[in-house]
Amino acid sequence: MANPEHLEVLKSGVDEWNQWREAHSDIRPDLFEADLSGANLSRANLCVADLSMTILRETNLSEADLSEANFLGAILTGAILNEADLKGADLRGADLSGGNHHQGNPPRCRPRRGNPQGGIPPRSKPPQCKP
Repeated sequence: MANPEHLEVLKSGVDEWNQWREAHSDIRPDLFEADLSGANLSRANLCVADLSMTILRETNLSEADLSEANFLGAILTGAILNEADLKGADLRGADLSGGNHHQGNPPRCRPRRGNPQGGIPPRSKPPQCKP
């Protein structure tokens, strides 16, 4: 289950979420199994977030920072990913069917090195996200 505090801040809007992320850069957002269907998360800072098993149907993720995020088993059917930063994201098992990937190639899935169990390897501190 997603961390209720993280989910509440995200549902308050992207501006508030991004400010919260800046103030809490040492926290890896936990949105595991959240249902964010149809949300407008354009330009959201979701880098290093745990979005595994999350439902993101028809969600607008255009220009979002999704770098190093864990999408293991996530449902992104119909999601808008225009110009989203997916560098280092783990998309294994994610359903990207019917998504909008204009202005770039569809995301590629690749195993992550050094973690045979899959997902994002544990870190003592998340990497710095783009400002």
